[in-house]
Amino acid sequence: MTDYSVGTDIGTGGTKSVLMDGEGNVLGSHYIEYPLIIPRPGWAEHNPEWYWNAVADTIKASIKESRVSSKYIKAVSISALSPACILVDKNLNPLQNAHIWMDRRAT
Repeated sequence: MTDYSVGTDIGTGGTKSVLMDGEGNVLGSHYIEYPLIIPRPGWAEHNPEWYWNAVADTIKASIKESRVSSKYIKAVSISALSPACILVDKNLNPLQNAHIWMDRRAT
């Protein structure tokens, strides 16, 4: 059986995952969009839970679309928007929304 890989991009407007064979052919893909939170002018935020949920859901949907058993996935690559500041507590739970690259509070 061929080995497969999953690639995921966590972007400003949403997250996309693709499942590919060893030749780079896309066998399944899925995209989930999320909104930008702008509580005040110059601020730009996301709910950090959106990232986790979107990664899990887009990967699951890509696998389902491809009809490839997950036991044959040998590699996973994740790319994420940068910089994004996510403050967490000692249990790694987010303390507030993520301040993303568009946020101007520190400039």
